[in-house]
Amino acid sequence: MARLRVVIVVIIVVVILTYAAATAARKWYRDWKPRWEEAKRRTRAQAQASAGEQASVPPFCRVDEENTGVDAFQTGVASHEQHAQEQRPSNGEQRVRPRSEVDLAAEAALDENEAAAQAFEMTLNIARAESLQTAIPSAPPQPESPPGPLIARDDVPHDYRCPITLELMKDPVVADDGFTYERTAINAWMRGRNPVSPVTGARLRSKNVIANHTLKAAIATYVDSYNNGTS
Repeated sequence: MARLRVVIVVIIVVVILTYAAATAARKWYRDWKPRWEEAKRRTRAQAQASAGEQASVPPFCRVDEENTGVDAFQTGVASHEQHAQEQRPSNGEQRVRPRSEVDLAAEAALDENEAAAQAFEMTLNIARAESLQTAIPSAPPQPESPPGPLIARDDVPHDYRCPITLELMKDPVVADDGFTYERTAINAWMRGRNPVSPVTGARLRSKNVIANHTLKAAIATYVDSYNNGTS
């Protein structure tokens, strides 16, 4: 009878321990299954990322474990040429990097400065060419008359000199800023985009000029008097 009781107690203890172990196993499985799935998902993501990085590397930059020495060099050159051919735009397509507003503004300012510099250089070239000629008198010179003397720049009154070339004006015109310039000089100056006043630096609203007949007549009188030695 005592043995039977011991056997029954042992069986009960074994059943209890088995149930407790099974319960603990189920609880552990429920707790660790999400973590295990998350670990597998991360592993797959890392593998895909590594495969993507390897694919993004140009063929000529990848490590070739089979080829070494000259063979590896030739393989790299061939891969480079193939990669460059693939990267070239086809059918007239162009790869254009989007430019920001800052880039566009800087490019516009650079173009404007270059245009102004070209206009200024052209004006100086015109002035140099014209400075080699004699001063234009009020009337065409007679063939039998000797040419008149050149007028030194320092002798020319300030109002008769072009603000751009600093030479005696021959065809004075009034620009949009209200100042008088030599026609060829101001026209060359205003060939640039968005021209500014050579005197004030303000933006010129119009490129139209008006002949200054009054000043032209005064300059002609001055030239005549200078050539006659009365100035």
